[in-house]
Amino acid sequence: MNAERYSEITITSDVLQGQPRIVERRLSIGDVISTLKYGSFAEAEEDFKLTRKQIKQALAYCLNQQCLQDKPDLFCHNCRLRAAQEPLNLNECEEIEIAGQKYVKDNGDLFFGSLVEYIEEWSGKERWKQAADLMTKYKDKL
Repeated sequence: MNAERYSEITITSDVLQGQPRIVERRLSIGDVISTLKYGSFAEAEEDFKLTRKQIKQALAYCLNQQCLQDKPDLFCHNCRLRAAQEPLNLNECEEIEIAGQKYVKDNGDLFFGSLVEYIEEWSGKERWKQAADLMTKYKDKL
């Protein structure tokens, strides 16, 4: 990892299963991207107590796909790289419906939604593209 460029990011096998994360936090780069994508910049700063420097480095790390060079034990959740790393075994999935709501049971985990939605979620997103959009959206705050 480029320690100077990404001083706020670390990878250690004993925390978050080796996902890239914010230094001294159990907050993955994927979590930061999700918060900015589905929440707000203020939420990232206030609720998660992230500095602008941490947010900017998380976005840059993802945008530049630094994880491909760093080769973490596990890529961030909801990223296509993670989906390729941990293929979904549909034989372990069961879709159930309770009171009109669909759920998927997968090896002890429960997903709120249909099997189709679960497969879509599991296959991940191109997080680096989301990071690029977020860098542009929040350029005045970074």
